[in-house]
Amino acid sequence: MPKLFCVVVGHEGSPFSVNIAADETVDDLKKKIKMEKEYQFPADELHLYRVDGLTQDEDEQFVYKGTTIDMTTCSLDFFGEGKAKMPPLSFISERFNEADVNTRWKIHVLVVIPREIPPTGKRSIEELGEIVEASVNKAFKDRD
Repeated sequence: MPKLFCVVVGHEGSPFSVNIAADETVDDLKKKIKMEKEYQFPADELHLYRVDGLTQDEDEQFVYKGTTIDMTTCSLDFFGEGKAKMPPLSFISERFNEADVNTRWKIHVLVVIPREIPPTGKRSIEELGEIVEASVNKAFKDRD
C-alpha cells in the first residue's frame, strides 16, 4: 500500500501521510485526506494535484526544485508546470509509480481546500461573532 505525503497549499502545517492502495481512486484519496485533517466540508470540494520537485529537508524546510520556499505564502500557480490536477476517477496507480512513492523526503500531493473554510475546519471566535452578528442583523431587518 503506497504512502503518499501531502501538503495544503497556502496554509501553515506540516506534510501528512495517507496510506492508499494503488487500485484506489483519487476520490478515495480525497475522502482519506478529509478524515485525516478532520475537515468539515465534503471531500469532493478538495482539489488534488500531483507535484514534481517538492521535498521537505531535514530542517523541515520546503524545497521546490532546489530553492527553499515558504509554503504558507505559495499559491497553486507558483508550481506552474510542476503540478498536474488529479481527476477524481483516476486510479492512484495511474498517477504514481513505485519509484515516485518510495522517494525519501518527497511531497507527492498538493491539497487545495475551499477558500471560505479555515484549514482546520474550525472557525475562530471572531469569525463566529461576525456570523452571529450578521444573522441577528438580518433577523431584525427581516422583521421590520
